[in-house]
Amino acid sequence: THFDAESRTITAEPGVVLDRLNGFLKQHGLYFPVDVATSAQATIGGMAGNNSAGARSIRYGLMADNVRSIDRRELPGARPASACDLCTGASNTGGANP
Repeated sequence: THFDAESRTITAEPGVVLDRLNGFLKQHGLYFPVDVATSAQATIGGMAGNNSAGARSIRYGLMADNVRSIDRRELPGARPASACDLCTGASNTGGANP
C-alpha cells in the first residue's frame, strides 16, 4: 500500500477491507467516501467489481468515481483471464465459453 498525503491518493491491494483503509486514512484526517453498509467485510476489489455506492454517493459518487486506475497482475505462468471469463465465470480448464 502506498499513500501520498499531498495528492490525497492511496494505492491498495484488492483484499484491503474498507474499515481498515478508513482506520488508516483517519490518522491523516481523510476517509474513503464510498460508505457501504458492509464496510467491516467489504474489500476494495469487491467494491470496484460491483461499482459500490453508499449513503454518501449523492455527494461523492460511486466507486468508479473514486478510483483513478486498476492494475491487474497475473501470477507467473497463469493464463490471463479474458473479459468473457470474468463475465461468465468460465474456469481456466480450457472448455469453450458459451
